[in-house]
Amino acid sequence: MKEILEKEVPEKYERSILVPFLVGGVVGAGIAFLMAPKSGKAMRKDLVDFAVRTRDSISKTIDTTVDRSKALYEDGKTAVVGAIEAGKDAFLKERDRHRRAA
Repeated sequence: MKEILEKEVPEKYERSILVPFLVGGVVGAGIAFLMAPKSGKAMRKDLVDFAVRTRDSISKTIDTTVDRSKALYEDGKTAVVGAIEAGKDAFLKERDRHRRAA
């Protein structure tokens, strides 16, 4: 369980740095579109293309995050079930040992 938590810590910090970077990129791209010397029709096409690429990128990121979250949940669940089973076994062994001693 400790290994799982230690594995996830760096990714948490990466995401906290990545989000402002992405937001800045989107804002910068929006300003660039507004300042670009293109016709309205060309600008609308560029905006639609940008929106589609952004939507696809966000969708892929969300899907990846959901998949990783499911895997992390399953790993945690397996670790907890294993710990519970080990606790039960230890309890039963100690109980039997004490019954035999009494």
